Amino acid sequence: MKSILLTGVGVVSPAGVGTAFLPKPEGLNDWGDLKLPDLNPDDYGWRGLHRQSRIGKYCSLAIGEAFRSADWAMPIENSELSDKTGLIISTSHSNLDPIIALYEDAQSYGVNHVNPGIFPDTVLNAIGGHASIYFRITGPNATLSNGRMSGPMGLLYAYDLLTSGQADYVMCCAIEVHPPSRLRSVADVSSGPESVVALLFQRDDVLLPPVVPERAVRVTLQGPHAYMSDESLLIKPSNCFLALASLYHARMEPRRPSVIQPFVTRQANGYYMFSLDPVDSIGEGHG
Repeated sequence: MKSILLTGVGVVSPAGVGTAFLPKPEGLNDWGDLKLPDLNPDDYGWRGLHRQSRIGKYCSLAIGEAFRSADWAMPIENSELSDKTGLIISTSHSNLDPIIALYEDAQSYGVNHVNPGIFPDTVLNAIGGHASIYFRITGPNATLSNGRMSGPMGLLYAYDLLTSGQADYVMCCAIEVHPPSRLRSVADVSSGPESVVALLFQRDDVLLPPVVPERAVRVTLQGPHAYMSDESLLIKPSNCFLALASLYHARMEPRRPSVIQPFVTRQANGYYMFSLDPVDSIGEGHG
């Protein structure tokens, strides 16, 4: 089975920014439906984001922190590196607050006098567009929206991009936010905490930029499996990025698997196992 490297993690969670506050994956259920706190990306050194929506800011904050944890200089200056880096945004509800804001603007001032600054964020892929410009990511750019399965599908897409050679690096960001209360009855809602988590992956046979082995883990994907004998290892799809970030932070237990349960297609479903292992050297591809 082919593997990829996870080299950087950025987390915005109900506990704040960073991975140090994350429980073990099985403890994420104890967070219930906690919401994201109010944060200012300027406080973390990510400036110039004031025109973005609140969740757009948090996405850029998480992506920036993931690049920073991997020792990448931002924005990307090397055009070849920029072209070889892809960006995947997994989200389903991040545009709903802007849509409501635009509707309320139209109700108050008329459809011909709405604030044009609101409109871009009503489109799901606006966040990926903003982030690609801000960080100068010019490789493959995709936004996935598949309800509660958006996160797992983002991981599978990143895995495919890397193992097929379409990209050398992929920044994959999952946005898990609750829909506005007035739209909750029509949205695909999964219980769990809000979070914005960015994971920086790369092929395990590329050498640039230099990767410190102690900061990288090898991620191997196995599945789909029809069943798992130990159901206690199952992670909610909405928590899969938080779980991987937690395991990355706790690399002293790197061989303990984290299992998530995504739908691969509408015709097939099952369990995917993501196992994390330490990296002794870079460039030992397993494909």
